[in-house]
Amino acid sequence: MFHNTGIATYVWIVDKNKEPRRRGKIQLIDATNQWTPMRKSMGNKRRYFENTDRAEIAKWYSQFNEADPAVSKIVTATDLSFYDVPMFRVKRFATLITDDTVAAAMFHKQALTGHEQIIRSCEGVAWNDLPAFLKSEAKKAGLKMGAPLLGHIMAALADDDPNAPEAIDHKGNPVIDTASKFVERVPRGEDIEEHMQREVYPFAPELKWNEDDVKVGYEIPMTRLFYKPEETETLEELDRKIDEKLSLIQKLLAEVQR
Repeated sequence: MFHNTGIATYVWIVDKNKEPRRRGKIQLIDATNQWTPMRKSMGNKRRYFENTDRAEIAKWYSQFNEADPAVSKIVTATDLSFYDVPMFRVKRFATLITDDTVAAAMFHKQALTGHEQIIRSCEGVAWNDLPAFLKSEAKKAGLKMGAPLLGHIMAALADDDPNAPEAIDHKGNPVIDTASKFVERVPRGEDIEEHMQREVYPFAPELKWNEDDVKVGYEIPMTRLFYKPEETETLEELDRKIDEKLSLIQKLLAEVQR
């Protein structure tokens, strides 16, 4: 349709006054195999629509849901839409008190000498309980425990522990494992939670998602909708070909050994 380009061409027919049978529906036509070769190419253009090609495509359009499903699909806007669902894993932390973690916790401009003893006293305290514990102990010692210092200490004492509860930071937010983030695409016609139960949780039960983060998108997957799977060879045909190859190999080996 266009000269000097190899990209696919899409023709949109938009009608505000659809006939009743077309209302709420979208017809997709794949005319990639309906063409006539040119006698002389024009750049990348080697095919064109002859009158008979145009007539055939127009026929598919007019037939609507009675057209050959190999070249015409009837869908709705919902069929072409999807949910993008951000998935993530919440980290699980235990409290680790060593000389190294204490030194890392003390490496903060708000940390004072008295804070070290408070940090060391966190031995055995659950990581999620650190905010209340640290604030309480700091108050007893007459020291400040501001949010920046509190968050820094918690990060320094955090030790990955798959058996610990899901980690909640000093602001009350779950601690997300950024390396685990990915987006699961769910067809709009499916229930998201049912999709997760079937497609995600059996393989990664610890993953989570938030409804507020879900986004709706649209695409026209022409390749997927009109995909025609190639016929695969039967086991008998494969066995026959293998036997032929083995026979040939044996014949060649015999010739070499003469």
